Amino acid sequence: MKFKEITPGMVIHCQTKEDARALLEKLEELGYKDNNTIMSPRINHSRYCRIIDDWGYQWYCEVGKDIKITEFSDLIEPEPRFKVGDRVRIKENLMKNGVYGELEMLGDMMIWKGSESNVSAVTENGKYALKSLPYYWAEEMLEPVNDLNTSNALNEKSNAQMSAVEVLEWLRHHAFDSISMKEAFDNSGGILPVFGKYTSEEILQKITAYEAAKKTPKPVEAEYGKLLYVSVKNKDTELYESYSKFEYWSNEQAESYETVKANFLSEAARETQKTVRVTDYDICRAKKSE
Repeated sequence: MKFKEITPGMVIHCQTKEDARALLEKLEELGYKDNNTIMSPRINHSRYCRIIDDWGYQWYCEVGKDIKITEFSDLIEPEPRFKVGDRVRIKENLMKNGVYGELEMLGDMMIWKGSESNVSAVTENGKYALKSLPYYWAEEMLEPVNDLNTSNALNEKSNAQMSAVEVLEWLRHHAFDSISMKEAFDNSGGILPVFGKYTSEEILQKITAYEAAKKTPKPVEAEYGKLLYVSVKNKDTELYESYSKFEYWSNEQAESYETVKANFLSEAARETQKTVRVTDYDICRAKKSE
């Protein structure tokens, strides 16, 4: 049982013996001393309360109209909705700078909306720490992952957009991948320039868009060419040895393939003064963009 703050001067009303015993144990734990040696069961009567003052507590006092009474039940902190290990989701409808359960939704926290994680700790004041995520989160910021009231639209959005945890993993794995960083952020200088140029939400959007584009198949237009291998004959061994090779692509050559092949062969023969032969293969590549 977790109590809210108990301060000197409070008058606390206990409805049952069990409540009175629990309060007595808590007062002794806090260092209050009993100034009345008579233990009276009349504490349970609705007209009697335990009074707390600077020098200790008394077992009971009669209630007057000018006394502010605190009900025992109002002193008990409600049990946290989530416990360690529960799977939760940070709500999508949280507003920037909005206050939820005495916690402000900071701008840098917005990137985590829609993220799922497990509760790793619950603080004394009922705030939640989530595994692999920064900050503490109020109960009002969270919802259970298995909540049947979660809308289909939210599920579709969560599936379409990377979670914040996935974004961190992406940045960790691609920090030194200059090609990915260039394509995603038009920057190949690592993570720091990215955080200096973009907000957390923009980073999430750009990585999500980059990964979505990679998964979208793009039509590929092919172009075909020839790979020529020229070999020269070794007079001692009578074997042909590789001499040179050449790729022929029609869009890069003004002359026909047969003309280029003949010229390539005669040039090799003239340079080596040996018997030459050429072997060619069909090759293919994706057409270069203009």
